[in-house]
Amino acid sequence: MLPFFISRGGGVNYQVSKQDMEDTFDVPFRMCVKEGKVASVMCSYNQVNGIPTCADPNLLKKTVRGQWRLDGYDQIQNAMLFIYIS
Repeated sequence: MLPFFISRGGGVNYQVSKQDMEDTFDVPFRMCVKEGKVASVMCSYNQVNGIPTCADPNLLKKTVRGQWRLDGYDQIQNAMLFIYIS
């Protein structure tokens, strides 16, 4: 299971630029999904740029499943918790 960043807890809304997300936060996790061929990822209770990470279609479908080609489980399928940004 791939923990997706580190969270301080639920209810927090982190403001992250698109460039920081792509160049800093996504890099190690993209490598885990693509090169490590992880079987699942999880989400947290926090928000990034006002969108709950567990309900963010751009993060889950476009990025993780689309660009990174995750073919395992995500939290939508198995109700797991994602860990996102500190």
